[in-house]
Amino acid sequence: MSRAARDPIRTRIDANVFNYYRVPAEARIERCDPLALVSPDRLDLMARYVFVRQREQGWAVGWGTSVYRHLLESWNAEFRDGDGRKSSFTDYLRHFTALIDDVSLNGYDQARGLVPYTGNTVVDGAHRLATALYFKQPVDAVRLEGPLQKQDAAALLRIGMSAAVVEQLVNEYLALDEDCYAAVFFPAPWAEVDAALSRLAEKTQIIHAKDISLTEQGRRNLIELLYGHEPWWNMDLLDRFVRLRFPNGGDAKVVFVKTPPGEGSRPTKEHVRQAFPELHYVHMNDTHRETRWIGDLVLNPNGVKFLNLRPTFQPKRFRKLLAEYEAGLGAVANPAAYCIDSGAVLAAFGLRDCNDVDYIVPQQSFPLLGGGELACHNDEYREFQIPVDELVFNPAYHFSYKGVKYLSLETVLLFKSFRGAKKDLRDCRLIMEARPREPVGDRVRRSVRASYGELRAWLPQLPGKTAETLRQTLPPPLFRGVRYVFRTGRSAIRAVRGRM
Repeated sequence: MSRAARDPIRTRIDANVFNYYRVPAEARIERCDPLALVSPDRLDLMARYVFVRQREQGWAVGWGTSVYRHLLESWNAEFRDGDGRKSSFTDYLRHFTALIDDVSLNGYDQARGLVPYTGNTVVDGAHRLATALYFKQPVDAVRLEGPLQKQDAAALLRIGMSAAVVEQLVNEYLALDEDCYAAVFFPAPWAEVDAALSRLAEKTQIIHAKDISLTEQGRRNLIELLYGHEPWWNMDLLDRFVRLRFPNGGDAKVVFVKTPPGEGSRPTKEHVRQAFPELHYVHMNDTHRETRWIGDLVLNPNGVKFLNLRPTFQPKRFRKLLAEYEAGLGAVANPAAYCIDSGAVLAAFGLRDCNDVDYIVPQQSFPLLGGGELACHNDEYREFQIPVDELVFNPAYHFSYKGVKYLSLETVLLFKSFRGAKKDLRDCRLIMEARPREPVGDRVRRSVRASYGELRAWLPQLPGKTAETLRQTLPPPLFRGVRYVFRTGRSAIRAVRGRM
């Protein structure tokens, strides 16, 4: 490519980019769907995307702003950018909101510059890309040669971002990409799980992995979450499925992955299952809806608590009202803007039944869901210290189960303590007594597994000649005793591990 042909590219990209990247000879400008430039390797884009969505929807939500600030602070505590135009968070807000408002009014202007990328990561223009993504506006992009700009979940955790925030960014990404699935691993020997994870990485891009601590009831609820919607499922299968997958109790590992476009999960599932002697050691979902269900629940601490506390059979009247509520949600444009609160949350947790289902929405002008037994509860929150918008859209205050959003138990406790009616005080007592119940055997097993994991991480760090050093330092009888204890302990841990 001649210099004249390259100039239209170079003049539309920030000059600092060319300190690390070069324009290849075959480079050309492409008009792209912004979603095609979003990948799990740039999860930081989701923080910007959340901020754009918050601003455009007009809700009084601090969460999007705090996530955006948390990202910037984690990378650069002084808020200084490469071109010197921004030196504070206020500067970033001013520039970003001006961009958002301009695109909202006038559409995306390609004169703002190209979005350069390499591999599957953009290397500049993250704010522009996030804004175009929200407004579904195409962008002009060009492929450069140079290092990847990885800001995946692991990288964001390494720079000090909160695990809770990073997991919400993962969940935002899962909502956008229909080629994402969840691989759920049930208890198995470590060697087999390691082999399965290697096979998973051969076929997919790993987005995020999370170990889920489960109570006995949590195991039942996980099985129902994964299989309960299938046409062949009936509740008589529940106990058999739990015993088969959790013969000795234990926890689960959930790994979110991105498969090749359009391939689905089945080829990966069949490949991973070859690491195990039986098929039931791993489950992979088949649809994007199921990915959303799993991500909504396990990537939110409030959701994990619900997973471990939800009764197998919820109160009868609540089940009837919930069916009416779900039917109402199906008729509105934005079901995520509706959140069940108050007594119906206690019913969902099995603490008591409810007489009606109350919900909150960001604006009371939203369509109402049904009749008198389904009621908008916004008026009850007029004096409450947390705005309704924040309760509905900040995941710290709620969780979602199979597409239905609920306030968390802690949020309901805070609200009922504030309101202070006689029935509220009774409910507060029920909430404070609600604790995940974990059998003693599970606690012991989890402690042993954690100790073994720490030992596995610690042993490779020992000097190679530790045994020889001890032999030279200790009296022979004491050295033989230490060696015997170490070998006996190692054998015992291996035996325990093999039974988990």
